[in-house]
Amino acid sequence: FRRVLFRSVTEKNPSRVSLSWTSSDSVNEFFTIERSCNQRDFEIMAVLHVPSPGAEMEWTDESPLPGKLVYRLKTTQKNGNQIFGASTEVLIDNRNSLRIYPNPVDNVLIIRSEYPIDVSILDANGKLRLTAPNISGLQLVNVESLEKGIYLLRTYNRILNTLTVDRLIKN
Repeated sequence: FRRVLFRSVTEKNPSRVSLSWTSSDSVNEFFTIERSCNQRDFEIMAVLHVPSPGAEMEWTDESPLPGKLVYRLKTTQKNGNQIFGASTEVLIDNRNSLRIYPNPVDNVLIIRSEYPIDVSILDANGKLRLTAPNISGLQLVNVESLEKGIYLLRTYNRILNTLTVDRLIKN
C-alpha cells in the first residue's frame, strides 16, 4: 500500500474547502472523506469511487464549519480492507458565528451564536456577576441587575474550544 496524500487544500472562498489528491494504488476501490471539528469524532462527508489507478481525485466541502477542521481519507480496497491515509488541518475563520449586541446595553443583551457558548460577565475587580451557560441560537440575557459601568464579557465556545474576552458597557 502506497500512502495517499492530499496534493492541495484550497481556501479561496471561506465558505468552501477543496481537497485534491492522486490515487496511487491499483487496489483502491473507494475513498471516504471524513471531517472532524474536535479531532476525535469524525463524520463521513463523501464516498468516491476510484475511476482508475493514478486517477486525479477532487472533492469540495461546500459548507465547512468555522474553526479548526481535520479532514482525512479512508481507502476501501477491492478485497474489503479499509486503511486510513492522509489527513490535513484547515482553519476556517467565521467571525459571524457569534454576535453580541447592543453594546452599550441597557437591560437586555442579545446573543446570537451558531455554537453552544458559556457567557460570563465579570466586574472590574474580576468578580463574577452573571452567567448564562450553554447558549446557542438567538438568546436574550437580562442584565438589568448590573449597575452602570464597564464589565468584562467572557464567552467560551464549547465546539471550537475558544475563549474570548470583550468589554461590555452597561448604561
